[in-house]
Amino acid sequence: MAVKRVGVLGAGQLGRMMALAGTPLDVDFVFFDEADNTPSSRLGDSIKPSSENALQRFIDSVDVVTYESENTDAELVEQINAQVPVYPGSNSLRNSQHRLTEKKYVSLFGNRHAKL
Repeated sequence: MAVKRVGVLGAGQLGRMMALAGTPLDVDFVFFDEADNTPSSRLGDSIKPSSENALQRFIDSVDVVTYESENTDAELVEQINAQVPVYPGSNSLRNSQHRLTEKKYVSLFGNRHAKL
């Protein structure tokens, strides 16, 4: 299945860059963010988390989900991932939320790919 609609948790500058890169590839974006007039607001649909049935409407409207920040709620990512794939996954998110864990992970696994 080709990805046609990407959901983004957040609608800031990174979401804008993703949408600007994906739009020429015929990919649509749906942003899940409470704020109005975000950097991404003109580049896709927006769903406010506080609106009725917001999370389910977001999930139902996308093929895959990603997020803008390591500050994203990992439990929210797991909840979404039960219905639609989220990349990177919650384990990666949790690792990135703790700098020491992140550095340890990179030192253990990052060097395997350095020779590519």
